Amino acid sequence: MNRAGSSCTGLQMLMLLGATVALAAAASRFYEQPLPLDYPWSRHVEQSALETGMQVMTVAEAEAAVQSFSHIVLDARREADYLAGHLPGAMSLPANDVDAHFAMISSLLDPAMPIMVYCSGQDCDESLLVGRMVIDAGYTNVTLFVGGFRAWQEAGLPVQR
Repeated sequence: MNRAGSSCTGLQMLMLLGATVALAAAASRFYEQPLPLDYPWSRHVEQSALETGMQVMTVAEAEAAVQSFSHIVLDARREADYLAGHLPGAMSLPANDVDAHFAMISSLLDPAMPIMVYCSGQDCDESLLVGRMVIDAGYTNVTLFVGGFRAWQEAGLPVQR
């Protein structure tokens, strides 16, 4: 590429950067309380779950639910991650292929039974997406285990393979 071509690309990049900054500044004027730059995604996931009508569960509560078999446990991670290890008794309902998997497990679900959904960890929103889909399908007692598989493992709890 000649020198004129590379400076044109550099100029275009600068113009694009300037437009992005200008649009971001304009968009922030429309939000009463914009998200701060250091806003943790896990807080967003938890808040979104609560706004959707889901309850939120701690590691201790998730452990109790698994041990007592009080909840149907749904793993929202990719199927390969599920096969590598999951919470005991969990069924795979991956967010990236939820329709196909939901058709396979829906006959096992009771709309009145409590359902716990989890994914890989606090910064994962796959469980939130699956939880919303389950609620949209008519299940009303849905709980999000925000800590997910990572928190489960860090607590030294058993994993099923």
